[in-house]
Amino acid sequence: SDSDQLGSLEDDVVDANGTAKTRRCCVAAAYSFADDVGRKRLAEDLQEMSNVELVVVGITEAGFHTESSGIQALKLVLESIAHKRQKGVSVVDLDNVNGNGNALNNLLKACIENPSSLETVSFHNSVVDRITSHRKDDSFIPSGESFPAKTVIIEDLNDSLPAWLSRDATSDGVVIRHAKGLIELDAVIKLRVANATHT
Repeated sequence: SDSDQLGSLEDDVVDANGTAKTRRCCVAAAYSFADDVGRKRLAEDLQEMSNVELVVVGITEAGFHTESSGIQALKLVLESIAHKRQKGVSVVDLDNVNGNGNALNNLLKACIENPSSLETVSFHNSVVDRITSHRKDDSFIPSGESFPAKTVIIEDLNDSLPAWLSRDATSDGVVIRHAKGLIELDAVIKLRVANATHT
């Protein structure tokens, strides 16, 4: 079956008592953008992808410049898939940079050869509210608290997120904000709670 061909990614979820449970998520493919082989394989596989609705990235504040490997990888992905979907592609960054969707939009327009190719791409601002680290003896395996009710908050002002994500969001710790200004309040609340907890 197709599932037999998938790899897996482990994720340790630690409860309030400190007990860790390991989840395994199916992975269809993984690439390293740090070497020529990984970049070549990604570029080849992207040619076969025609139904990508959602691109999720983890570009940190240090990577928010046009020459970063994260931006270059996202550029490659969007140049390869955006023109194949008339309904558009949504991009969500899962790192807490204020206005991360707007910032990604501006960066991609500055470094992509044909900015009009991004007309079908929606860049969504987001706030992530889950504490994560990594397994003690393996920095490649994430370890974090249980998923809170508001694990990730995504701004969707134009209803451009995939229908399945909007429909199933509340059961998966995803909150969608459709009104302008609400996600800024989420970010402020998160920072105030974090500061109160850590002081």
